[in-house]
Order: sequence, then structure tokens, then C-alpha cells
Amino acid sequence: MTMGLFKDSVNWIIMLISLAENLFTTYYFDEDKFGVITIALIFCFEPILDSCVKQLMNCTECSWDNFLYDLISEGLQCFLYIHFCDYTELSKVAISAMMAAQVFLIILLKVKEVCCSTAKEETDEQKEAAFMAELFGWIQGNCMTLCTGLIPLLYLLYQEEAPYRQKPFEMALAGYYWTQDVALQYNLKALKDSATEKGQQKVAAIMMNKSKTLKFTHLAQLAFSLYGMVLAWQYWFSPEIDAVFDKVFTMFSMVMSVCVGICLPCAACQIICGAGMNGGAPGGVPADVLGNADGV
Repeated sequence: MTMGLFKDSVNWIIMLISLAENLFTTYYFDEDKFGVITIALIFCFEPILDSCVKQLMNCTECSWDNFLYDLISEGLQCFLYIHFCDYTELSKVAISAMMAAQVFLIILLKVKEVCCSTAKEETDEQKEAAFMAELFGWIQGNCMTLCTGLIPLLYLLYQEEAPYRQKPFEMALAGYYWTQDVALQYNLKALKDSATEKGQQKVAAIMMNKSKTLKFTHLAQLAFSLYGMVLAWQYWFSPEIDAVFDKVFTMFSMVMSVCVGICLPCAACQIICGAGMNGGAPGGVPADVLGNADGV
């Protein structure tokens, strides 16, 4: 339990540093050389590509390939973000420092795993079941991430004067993609560890909408959607709205905001309070079959 808590805490610190990297790069990137759509595409597709590579690595018995991949990807990401910021002194110092902190924590996790963890033998049936569960979750998770990640990119097709092309919305969009990354990694990790008691608790929490991590990401994504709809109403009454696309998509967002506004209290309640089927997992499976799912 202590090892699991330590690992979860360190992983959260790594994710928060990643958020700081994304926000810093979004704020300071060179808009004259790189369009905002470029960096938004990276934030959208990077988690999906990352999960694809790691899924392929799961086919090997070696665990060090994931570790080396994490270190290399952090270095490449650091270089790419500094490049987007046009190699300013501030970016070279800040992004390099955040990269170094993440690398240190990744190495710390690996040292802790090698020194303290005890390998548990699994049968071929258990390995096959865990692999199929993870593969199914990987396909479903990436499809959902891709679908929900492409829609916000339409906001970046607005004209330059639109509120969707200003820094506040760009920063919010970077945060939105970060929450998608957190949710994807959490789901895949839970399915990967589904053979363990801790993993079963996480899977049960996901099934019954009891996971605190997913509640946080869903509320953050709901807040981003509401922010975009508020901007639509604000922009509609602005004299700066000229382009046909801006008018059509803004009107669509306004109509959707009315529909969402009607369902908002129920949606927020369901996210906060959680909901299961027959008090358990889908299909009427009692919660104790999968483990205690309270607040994982």
C-alpha cells in the first residue's frame, strides 16, 4: 500500500509538471513562426501516439524498454517545446528544469520498483486476460480521446480577432488536452493492473463512476465546454464577428449551450456523486466482486 501510494503521488507530480510545461509553451511559443494549430495538434495526438508505442512495448517481456522510452521522449519533448519558443533564454532554462525534474522522478520510480517491489508470478491465463483487457481499453480509450480531442480544434479556425484565438482560451485548451492525457493514462494503468487487488479497485471505481481522478478530469472538461459556450455568446454580440464560419459555428455553439444548460445540473451531479448499475458494476455485478471502489 505504501509503495502504491508513493508511486501514485510521484506520477501525479510528473503529470503536474507536464501541465506546467504545456501551459508555459502555449504562453511563450513564437506565434509569428508557428501557428497555434501546430502546438494544439501536438497536445491532441501526443498522448495517443505515446500509448500506441507503449502498447507495442507490452508485447515484450522486458520492462526496461518502457523506462528508456520515457527518458528519451522527455528529452525530445523538451527540445520540441524549446524550439516552439524560438530558443529564448527563459524557455531554455524553464523547460529544461521541468524536463530534468521529470527525468529525476522517472528514475526514482524505477529505482524504487527495482529495489522494493517483489515480482509476482502470473499464469498464462492471467497474462492473456490482462493483455486482452488492456488491449480493449487501449482501443476504446484512444478512440474516445481522438473524437473528443478533434472537436476543440475547430475553435482554432476562427479569425484572429475571435476570443478563441486569444491566450486565455489557448491556455484553457492546453489544460483540456492535459486532462484527456490524465484520463487516458489512468484508464490504461487500471486495466493493466487489473490482475492485482489495487487494479481491481480502480477498475471497479471506473465502472461505478467513483474514481476521484476521473471525476476531476470530467469536471475540468465540463468547465472547458462551458467556457467555450460562454465565449460563443460573448462573440456573437461582438462587432468583430465577420467570417461565415465564425457565425455558423458560433450559432451552433449557442444552440448547444442551451441544451447543455438544461442538462448541466444532472450531469454535474452524476459526475460528483457517481452512479453505478444496481449498486455495482455494469451487468449487475456486485462491487465486492471487483473490490472496494470507494474513492480510488
